[in-house]
Amino acid sequence: MFIENEIYKVKIIRDETFTLNSTDNKPYHCVFNPDDMKRSDYYKVLSITVEYFDSEKRIALIGSLFGADEDIALLDGNDLIILMNTTITVINCQTLSISLHKAIAKGGIYFSMHRFDNGFVIYGELEILKLSFEFEKEWDFSGADIFVTHDGSNPFHIENDTIHLLDWEGRQYVVDRFGNELTNHA
Repeated sequence: MFIENEIYKVKIIRDETFTLNSTDNKPYHCVFNPDDMKRSDYYKVLSITVEYFDSEKRIALIGSLFGADEDIALLDGNDLIILMNTTITVINCQTLSISLHKAIAKGGIYFSMHRFDNGFVIYGELEILKLSFEFEKEWDFSGADIFVTHDGSNPFHIENDTIHLLDWEGRQYVVDRFGNELTNHA
């Protein structure tokens, strides 16, 4: 995944070679393990390269193995906002420090994060979450089944100020910016 703003260029990939507590990991300027994952946990490592003018810094972020590796990060000024399944981590790219680490949900798997209506919308397997810019939950929406398809079609997209969803059984949902369903499944 590659994102950029007027200040930074950021590349995020999974580091498949990283092992917790190993001495032969790739060199990183910072290694963050905010959930204190152990070697026996199901974890993954995101290798984050931050380019700023002539410098390049590498960060390892350790978190839940579950979730996706694309559409999981946004840049907002100096802040790199990263979704790792049920948690959001905000890394200050200038100071290379974590300014926020917060659980946004207790269960399910969350796949992507998008700017939406004065905040963020998080696409998950079981629900869609709408968060404020302060990462406080404003609303959630669930369907009759999981928002995953078995035929490979895209089960989630945003069009203007509505969210379009498709569940496992092929039911379509349209949700407005307030979390209200606009479709009728009578």
